[in-house]
Amino acid sequence: MLSQSLFLGGNTSTPQPIDMLLRLETLHDDIEAFKKAVGYDQEEVCPLGRERIEGDKPRAVPTKRQLRQLVDENPRLLQAICDILIQDYVCLGYELPNGCELQT
Repeated sequence: MLSQSLFLGGNTSTPQPIDMLLRLETLHDDIEAFKKAVGYDQEEVCPLGRERIEGDKPRAVPTKRQLRQLVDENPRLLQAICDILIQDYVCLGYELPNGCELQT
């Protein structure tokens, strides 16, 4: 498992400057800002699709509740995941989830 920051920072490719980040939490607004920044003013011909709801996922995929329960019951597992993704939390400005500790 690799963090998104590794891809952004060039650890798996040639480093490139980052001018703008688009976040899932604000994706529609960020896309509009991106289009404005690059001068894109075409009619939207390929809108974003709807979110894949839980009922559409294969049965073998654990639910959000099941995953949350798994990490809540296994603090070492949660910390192991946090250790891999810590760079994303820090570099991309996200708060650490409850139970994650910044290892120094």
